[in-house]
Amino acid sequence: MTLAFGVNVLTIIITALLGLTMQNGGRRRRNFQRSLLEKIFLHFLPAIGLCLSLFDMIFLLRKLLTGDVVEYHEWLSIGSLLAVWIFTTIFANCSNFEHIFKNRMLCLWWIVRAIFGILIFVSTYAEFEILRTLNNSFVVLLDVMFGTSAFIISSEHAKSSSNAMIRIWSIRL
Repeated sequence: MTLAFGVNVLTIIITALLGLTMQNGGRRRRNFQRSLLEKIFLHFLPAIGLCLSLFDMIFLLRKLLTGDVVEYHEWLSIGSLLAVWIFTTIFANCSNFEHIFKNRMLCLWWIVRAIFGILIFVSTYAEFEILRTLNNSFVVLLDVMFGTSAFIISSEHAKSSSNAMIRIWSIRL
């Protein structure tokens, strides 16, 4: 569980650093329309992540209310996961979201994060808590979907910007 806390804190730090350092020059594109894939990537997936981390909090509260011992590292890992999805939701609604979530380093980190999620999943599976295990598997799946979506969107935008540059050069020639 402390591995989960470390992975979550690192995700928050990377996202926050990219969000604070990647500026778009103060210009906001008013005519920008997000594609359906971008809307799913930036709104639906983080909303699912928030719900899953809230379910995890409810599972811990239930465990606490039934008299079981809840260790502090469980609260840290679940609370940090909730913070990851809160930060992701906040930065997805910023004006410079395309500079944050189309960054290849962040895309790669979400895939590495999924690998860590598998390790966490394997360590949790020994406890035989079916609902918690199912929730952790959905978190891993969500990490894979988020990282893959970020790669797809960034490659689509790179392709469209290279096509625009080709059109500009062909007009000049």
